[in-house]
Amino acid sequence: MSSSVLVPTGPDIALVARGTTREGIQLRLVVETESRLVTPSRHERFVDPVATATEAGEQVLAAAVAHASVPELPEALLADWDALTADVDRATTRHGLHTSSMRLVELDAVLAGSVDGSR
Repeated sequence: MSSSVLVPTGPDIALVARGTTREGIQLRLVVETESRLVTPSRHERFVDPVATATEAGEQVLAAAVAHASVPELPEALLADWDALTADVDRATTRHGLHTSSMRLVELDAVLAGSVDGSR
């Protein structure tokens, strides 16, 4: 069997990334990906590809946010969407998950961190 065989993962995989813009505003991106598992080599130690690839993809998205300011971010992301998808694919494929497409679902400003009610 070839190492380039792709196995469907089922439903889309969501990447949820937090990043900080140039001016220090925290944002959350939710991106749905169309992804497929890459067949591992025979003697490769098993590591959950979805968990490790998801983290790698989220790091790429967080880094992309850091290069823009809030007013220009939606247009900047969409203008470079194909390149960003390719960057996410490179990062996730190294972990066994090929990302063929992405769709921006949410782009939100984080107004408050976790609140647990303790003082």
